Order: sequence, then structure tokens, then C-alpha cells
Amino acid sequence: MSPMASSPSYYFLLFLLILSTLATGSEFFLPKEKYTHLRMFLHEVSRGPNATIYTIAGLNNKSPYSYGDVNVTDATLRQGPEPSSRLIGRAQGFEIGVDMDRKTLQSVVTLKFTAGEYEGSAISLLGVVFLRTTSERSVIGGAGQFRMARGFSFVKLISSTEDFLIAEIDVYLAHHAKFLEY
Repeated sequence: MSPMASSPSYYFLLFLLILSTLATGSEFFLPKEKYTHLRMFLHEVSRGPNATIYTIAGLNNKSPYSYGDVNVTDATLRQGPEPSSRLIGRAQGFEIGVDMDRKTLQSVVTLKFTAGEYEGSAISLLGVVFLRTTSERSVIGGAGQFRMARGFSFVKLISSTEDFLIAEIDVYLAHHAKFLEY
């Protein structure tokens, strides 16, 4: 055996070579990335016995969209804008009125799929909601088929009354197609 082969520096260099190979070959360990576009419609009821949004803390209880208010939501996600369209999940989260002019909310919401192709999966969104225009939120994670998801979403108001709101949600995400199950 040569003196070089038994020296600690030889093993250290060999270790660094193996480590750098593993670090640069991460696609070897992760499933192939997949890109998905989803479109769904949020149906939110703000008043009455079937309300899906509630103000749980606030400075002003006249509207669920006031500065300083904290709202929780559990609205339905449907395939279409019609209230009779197929139920595919729930939008669950909270919103905080962060704009003194009542034009924006800070929102954290999870789109939880309860039916269809993505049943049992979820996507989490974070961002500012502009009440009367299209809003963009970041995809900050996912579960099920959307593990390690990242991307963005657009939320566009379709119609709104004092009691009911319908918004179109388009989500564009990158995620790993399959992971090993536990």
C-alpha cells in the first residue's frame, strides 16, 4: 500500500469527491418535477347561517374586510362559478385587514381538495388580497400530490354582493410528481 493511500488527507479528499457528486446530482434523489395549472372558483358566504367567513377579532364589526380585523374562512371550492357546480374542496385560512383604506388583506389560505383527481392533496398560498382587482399570491407549499410545491396564483373577483362572493383562482405550480410513501 502506498503512503498516499493510507493518509487521512486521501480519505478526506475521497469524502469531498463523493459529497460533491451527491450534492450536484440531487435529481438522482428527487422525483422529476411537474408543472400544473389549476383553475377553480371560490364561493364565500359572508352572512347568515351558512356563512363561510367570520370576523374573530376586530376594531369594527361592520364588515369582514376592515383594517385590523382578523377573519377566518372555510369557503367552498367549486369547478365553476355557478353555486351548483361540482364541489372539489375547501379554502381554509385567515385574513387580516392590513390597509387603512380597506383595499387589501394579508391572506394565508390552504386549498384543500376533497374530491376529484387531487382528492387528499392541498396547496398553501400566502399574499396580499386586493378586494376589487386581481390579486397574486405565492404558493408556499403543498401536500399529497403537491409536495414541495412552489409557484403563484391569481385570484380574480367574478361577482360580489354583501352576502356572497365568487372569485376565480388560477394556480400555477411546480411540484414533484411522486415521492416515496412513508
